[in-house]
Order: sequence, then structure tokens, then C-alpha cells
Amino acid sequence: MKRVCAWCRKELGHKPGPANLITHGICDDCLVAVSMNPDRDTQSYLDRIPAPILLVNSEGVVVTANKLACTRLHKKLPQIQHSLGGDVMECAWSRLPGGCGRTEHCQACIIRDSVLKTLLTGRAINRRRAYQVIHTRHGNRKMRLLISTQKINDVVLLRIDDMGEVPEGEAPAGPAPKPARKPARRPKSGTEGRRSRKAEPAPHGTRH
Repeated sequence: MKRVCAWCRKELGHKPGPANLITHGICDDCLVAVSMNPDRDTQSYLDRIPAPILLVNSEGVVVTANKLACTRLHKKLPQIQHSLGGDVMECAWSRLPGGCGRTEHCQACIIRDSVLKTLLTGRAINRRRAYQVIHTRHGNRKMRLLISTQKINDVVLLRIDDMGEVPEGEAPAGPAPKPARKPARRPKSGTEGRRSRKAEPAPHGTRH
């Protein structure tokens, strides 16, 4: 698989994968340009990447997105910028008390886990499968995604390589709810215990 700088189209070498595919990164020269003028140059760089891209910081906030991401998510850029990732993606769990990143379901979120791992280790993730429950006006829909991440300075490029609805039964809508605990039974007092016991029948042939 050929690696190409999404901004200047410079070849960056190869990585494991099909030879006829191209993956996008950023070269050192372009990285310097983005760092020196983050607002204008970052947006220009993102819009050159031929895939939906979200730029996510360490707080899980989407700093900005490219044009393809806006189209894919059916949102305008101001609706995406400076919002939590779960709110941008319309994650159903982000509507629960606590919001994005603070519910019991967030611990199992592959998207969140991938962004955090790339931030902490600097290692890119390529086409990792993830599932997400998306809230729509027609109800919740289970979606299957392929995502990739790449760290640039102190933020992560989150690329949505593929996204489609999951057939019913293929994947759970989220972590299974924890079973309710049964109330603890109060131990019987010695007197009640003795009263409730029935006399056990004596073995056959035993004299009393």
C-alpha cells in the first residue's frame, strides 16, 4: 500500500496492505507548515484528504473537520467544530446523563479507544472496525465503521474509511445491561430456623 502526503501528494513510502491502494499521511514539510499556521493551513490540508476526516484533541473534542466529513455527517462545519466526538457522530449514548465520554457505554467505544491510544503512543491505527449506535429522527441505528487514526502534534486525525448500517443481529447495540441484583435475604433467627425445619424421616428399620 502506497503512502502519499494528502497535501503536496509527495510519496512517503509503503506500508502493509494491497498494492493497488493508497493511504494518506502528512510529510515533514507540510507538518511544519500546518504547525506554523494551524487555522488556515490545517483546514486546507484536511480538505485535500479524499476521505471524511475529524481532527480530535485530547479531550475528545472535534477541533475541525474536512468537507467530506461534513457531507458524510450531514452537518455544516460550525455544527461540528468544538463539539464532543459523540455529539458530532450523533452517538445515542451521548444523550444519556453524563454525556459523551462519561457513560458506562463509553468504556467500550472503539472510536474513543483508538483516538486515546494514538494520542498516548503516537502509533497510527489503520482501518479498525468499530460499531456505534447512531441516533436519528427515525430511531437508533446500529452502524459499522472502519476508522484510522494518525497523530499530528497534540491532536489526532480520525479518518472514517467506511460506514454503513449493521444488519439486525450482527452486532449488539451496546454493552449488555447489568442484571439487577436480587435483594439479600435476611437470615432467619435461631428460633425461626428451628420452627421451619421439618423432622427428617428416620432411615428404614431404625427404632425410636
